[in-house]
Amino acid sequence: MKNRYFKVVTKCGHVGRYHCIWIEFAIVAESKQQAADKVREEGRVKRDHKDFIKEIKEISFEEFMELKAQNDADPYLHCKNIQEQNQIVGFEERIDMDEYNLAKLEKKTSKRDSVKFRKSKAKAKERSYTYCKYEFYEMEYAI
Repeated sequence: MKNRYFKVVTKCGHVGRYHCIWIEFAIVAESKQQAADKVREEGRVKRDHKDFIKEIKEISFEEFMELKAQNDADPYLHCKNIQEQNQIVGFEERIDMDEYNLAKLEKKTSKRDSVKFRKSKAKAKERSYTYCKYEFYEMEYAI
């Protein structure tokens, strides 16, 4: 088959658990499925998320070369640590909220805010207090 050129918009990480950056990668592949598989192997891609690919679009060779040059010039894709990443000018404007992890966070916090959870936590604290009280009395009267 003939190789085709694709622009794959993916969710990239290393900017915090609840944040992401959308990056357009230039990929050479035979089909969209193969392009998705290849972009999964790229560094910084949040490949464990279900929605890590936003868009796959077939492009021309000229657009492919422009996108490749743009990614080669992107300092985010070449930095090695958080200090280099923080020195990038205008980096904070590129960061978006990650809906995938926000949904998990809301589910987790809603459980902790429930009345049932607070009651069970109070009951456990009470049990702990009575256990400590008995331990103290046994130690005091054992002598």
